[in-house]
Amino acid sequence: DGGTIPITQTSTAVQLDGRWYFSLFYTVAETARRDLVDTGVPIEGIGAVGSETPEAAVDQLLDSVEALDLRLMMQTLNPGEAGALQRYAPLFLADADEALAEVPLEWTVSTRDFRVEGDGDRRTVFIDAIGIDGTIDGEAFSVGVNGDCVTAVFQDESFEQCAEDASAAPELDELLGDVPEVTAFLEALSESFADVEPVGLELRQYDGAWYVSPVSTFSEAVLAVLRALDRAE
Repeated sequence: DGGTIPITQTSTAVQLDGRWYFSLFYTVAETARRDLVDTGVPIEGIGAVGSETPEAAVDQLLDSVEALDLRLMMQTLNPGEAGALQRYAPLFLADADEALAEVPLEWTVSTRDFRVEGDGDRRTVFIDAIGIDGTIDGEAFSVGVNGDCVTAVFQDESFEQCAEDASAAPELDELLGDVPEVTAFLEALSESFADVEPVGLELRQYDGAWYVSPVSTFSEAVLAVLRALDRAE
């Protein structure tokens, strides 16, 4: 009546330190719960497991990835950002662990070379080199990143690619040789983003412990791109 459109979407509020707040992440989680499962909201979540130092938080994350430990992966995340995920995790964690157990994958993070920068309750981790060795379905493989170079070995086939090699690929020059407009566009694009600051993994201190912060990592990556662009670009 009267051209109005009813809104059926509900929002979820959470209580924190005696006060109530609307929460985007809890709203998403609660909407998914109502649509996908028949059970109620878990009385208790999986909680968070912080670390004493930023370096220990990164090691804990890599340990959880190495062990395919989904619970620990989620517990390593900043509860200020991933609190809804940690609260609702019991609804799907058992099924996810069962699915992971069937994956024919074993691996080890054999190389861990990273540096931590920042001060106060904020840190940024830059991965200088990381290597993974393992087997998938009985076939050995290895993957490594060292600076701007990526190497991989699988079924006796090896691959190596560095950023400077990709920018000077003769095959690409030959392909775009007859399309000067595209070539000019790619050159302008490369020049515009040449001064993008390095993007790292963001860590935050929460209640005295250190956690990996996925939302802050994403937002800082977007901001790094925006900072590199002026109005003309």
